[in-house]
Amino acid sequence: MNSLDPSRLPSLQELQTTRAQVEKEIEFLSTSHGQLMEAKAKCVDNMAMIDHLGDIPAGQPMLAAVSNSMFLPIELVENDRVITDIGAGFLIDRGCQDGKDHFQRKIDTIVDNVKKVETALVNKQNAAKFLGEAMRVKAAAGGDKD
Repeated sequence: MNSLDPSRLPSLQELQTTRAQVEKEIEFLSTSHGQLMEAKAKCVDNMAMIDHLGDIPAGQPMLAAVSNSMFLPIELVENDRVITDIGAGFLIDRGCQDGKDHFQRKIDTIVDNVKKVETALVNKQNAAKFLGEAMRVKAAAGGDKD
């Protein structure tokens, strides 16, 4: 559709309300996209750490992060096993390869979700552009004077 018929458009106020809602959805989707990318980066980092774990000899003193700014001194007991968080506070002791496989599955799921969010984001951005054009057409035609 190259031109919009202002008489067939909703009121300017309805268009503005709808556009505001679409912009909120765009903001939510953008935030979700960023969070997914952060989660993916953490999984990639975890896989790299598992790869590096074999290079650290058992008995090696280390610091374990308990928060972003607090660490505990520990001694590495085994360098061929990891404990992974599988969600809802459940932890599983597994071999390094199983740990890497776990994080790869998480990455695959995240990548699938990123694609879905990106598609939804493009659709919402297109909707916002359309609504902006509809608002301009409606305003140029005298707003709600039909």
